[in-house]
Amino acid sequence: MILSRGATRYCVGVINGVFGAGVLLTGMASETQAGDWQRELLEMEKAAALPLRHHGHQTVREQVAQASTMNFSIPPQPLAQALTQFGRQAGLQVAIDSSLAEGLQSPGVTGALTPEDALGRLLADTGLVYRYLDASTVMLTTAESGGEAAPESDNGPLVTDKIVVSAARFERPISELPASVTVLGQQQLDEQPSFQRDPIGGLFKVVPGIDVRGPLGSSGGLRGRQASFRINNIEINQRFRPSANAIYDVPPSAFSRVEVVRGADATFGFGASGGAVNFLTSQPVPGEPTFETTLGFSLQPTDVEQSFSPELRQSLTGSEGAVDFWLEVGGKFNGTLFDPDGDPLPDSDSTFPNSKVFDANAAFTINVDDDSRLKFTHFFVNTEQDPEFVALADGDPDTGTKTSTADFESLGDVFDDSFRSQYVGTASYENDDVLGSRVNLTAYYQDRTLRQIPGDVGGGVILQLEEQNQRLGGRLSVETPLEFLDDTYFQGSALIWGGDAQVFEYEAEETNSLGLPVLFLVPEGTENTTAAFAQARVPVTDYFLLTGGLRYEYGVVDIGSANLSPFFGGPFEGGEVDYDQILYNAGLVYFATDEIELYGSFTQAADVLDLARAPRLANITSADQIQPEPTTTDQFEIGIRGDWDKVQVTAAAFFSESDSANQYEVVPGTSFAAPVRRPQEIWGVEATLDTQPFEDWGFGGSFSFSDGETELNNGDTVDLGPETVQSPRFTGYVDYSPFSWWRNRLQVTHQLSADASPALNEFEVDAQTYVDFFAEFDAGPGKLQVGVENLFNTTEFNPRSQINRNTTVGQTAHVPFPGTTVGVRYSMKW
Repeated sequence: MILSRGATRYCVGVINGVFGAGVLLTGMASETQAGDWQRELLEMEKAAALPLRHHGHQTVREQVAQASTMNFSIPPQPLAQALTQFGRQAGLQVAIDSSLAEGLQSPGVTGALTPEDALGRLLADTGLVYRYLDASTVMLTTAESGGEAAPESDNGPLVTDKIVVSAARFERPISELPASVTVLGQQQLDEQPSFQRDPIGGLFKVVPGIDVRGPLGSSGGLRGRQASFRINNIEINQRFRPSANAIYDVPPSAFSRVEVVRGADATFGFGASGGAVNFLTSQPVPGEPTFETTLGFSLQPTDVEQSFSPELRQSLTGSEGAVDFWLEVGGKFNGTLFDPDGDPLPDSDSTFPNSKVFDANAAFTINVDDDSRLKFTHFFVNTEQDPEFVALADGDPDTGTKTSTADFESLGDVFDDSFRSQYVGTASYENDDVLGSRVNLTAYYQDRTLRQIPGDVGGGVILQLEEQNQRLGGRLSVETPLEFLDDTYFQGSALIWGGDAQVFEYEAEETNSLGLPVLFLVPEGTENTTAAFAQARVPVTDYFLLTGGLRYEYGVVDIGSANLSPFFGGPFEGGEVDYDQILYNAGLVYFATDEIELYGSFTQAADVLDLARAPRLANITSADQIQPEPTTTDQFEIGIRGDWDKVQVTAAAFFSESDSANQYEVVPGTSFAAPVRRPQEIWGVEATLDTQPFEDWGFGGSFSFSDGETELNNGDTVDLGPETVQSPRFTGYVDYSPFSWWRNRLQVTHQLSADASPALNEFEVDAQTYVDFFAEFDAGPGKLQVGVENLFNTTEFNPRSQINRNTTVGQTAHVPFPGTTVGVRYSMKW
């Protein structure tokens, strides 16, 4: 949000919602400019009233004042620095004429308070007051200019946090969404030591409903179904070959925010029957240029020298004329990973041991005028891996035998070093008033190459795959106010409509140790899709919000011919297949009290058949034998969000069903899976609790569980196994700040054992427990963070190896998660 477009900038603190990180930027302002600036802000305040009435049952004043308590730790210091820390910790945007803060001291604030109470204490004896521009922006002025001192807290639901695009075509507060949503900002991501090594493994410990499926964590789903993984809201999944390796080359340090929307979602098309996980890079902070430097490293006590992994990051944000910018580069050298016994873990495509990682990211906003802007984002990562240890298919959970490794060099010159590169770029035009409507037109491009580490696929064959995909597309989103309803109980209603188009290309090259002239994986292919959608948003009085709509999508896939392995039926004749589907959704949010929101929803999502893996079925030898009709998932969900003085609660229950869900079976004699379709039902519950009973203490945790059943070809109904559904999982944490400059967090994750599903050739899974620790210190001009993953160096084997213990998949994956890992980071703004 730009508060001034003149030649001179003013002091602006920007936050990406309640969980983000903010910076107070100081500019120079003359007395005459200050008066103009205040008038401009007052005009903005009036202009903001129209869109803000769409935010539900609360006024702007109520939305900001009725805030949940948060833990603040801001020592006495100059007011400018105090407001910087306040913006970062409260997740609010702060605007102030920089001249007003000159020479002022703040007494600081410490403890569990609402943002409003904390701000009031920071401004004590300064002569400044505040006013609200919108639900996430506070303007500071002198008492003579008008404003309010901090009132007694009413404490209620806080809606300053906005889910950026992932749950809606335009930004929406969580309070408006009839869905389960978790948002993790920079602070919450920093608190997860596992996230810095393995994004999905880190999210597993804090997000209900997410399940870990890969050997070392970096693959997963949501609520037992496929998840759509995105970078800056652009999907990175393999489009018609669903693959967990879509997130293998995501450098965790490059992201400042992660949004997880759980449940069937068709906002941006097929492939999100379980929900969406959106990784977001930072956005520009308008104002004078500000640099941030971060130095860090990680190591394992079992072998400090070989595991040592240094990292350096440098960012720059600010404004130049009408252009706001954010630039960042980062680099990391990853050492070897070791298990709790001190044995080297096999090199992995998901966790980058023995590799060099470089990423460069940028975001630009060109403010054309008060109503329109151009936005650009660029994300690039390149990873060069020097593999040392390759997994062999000899692990055995029944005997406790860990998967052993072979030296990569012993494989000879047949294989190349593994390599990953990914670029995701977007270009958007936004206009807030095109004949009264908001318009967003976005073009995007993705280019990704992955050369995997050679793997043992059984039968004495070592295989290496190099795959590349490109994605080019465009989106049009329009929000049209239904002004004819403004004098009724439905004031603030709107229609969101538009369309999408995309081309996705997939190419692959295989190398095997025996020089066999066959493909073990999948043919190449190209997919073209187009879609149109319409979504209504209708407030009903001050207490209800109705949403509902539909989306139609049509796709054509051209699958290439291939000479497949005899295991898969031999030669395959390519060709075109097409599909289409209409998906519906409806939701209701009831603002029961200032503290409680109830919601219910019906949503649909669709998954295209795994077209590239379908040729592995022996009875499919040509494209015209494939039945590509999308499988539709229907989900029903009810939930509650509660926010009181010192307690915040969420809870949800869901039921999803599909007449022909995509499932997989291992092809006999191989380590590969082929798709099968079966009726499937999954149900579950999720809950979170956060409390701040004392000034320096915070407690909380979560619970999630899912179960389900499927129907076999013979008509028998059997329980789904741990490959799909999740046994009960509990998380808990304790936050303690002994001093204003020191904060600690201890976190425990425990997942119960899971029963076998013999009919699906799945075995039981042992219970798992993880303990992590995090501490943060104010140190000099910056902050020092220390994280410890697997604090007690316990041995926990990944679920996939236990489930598939009699297949090559399990035998190559029977490795424990890493032993104790210590990470240290120091960051400083200047």
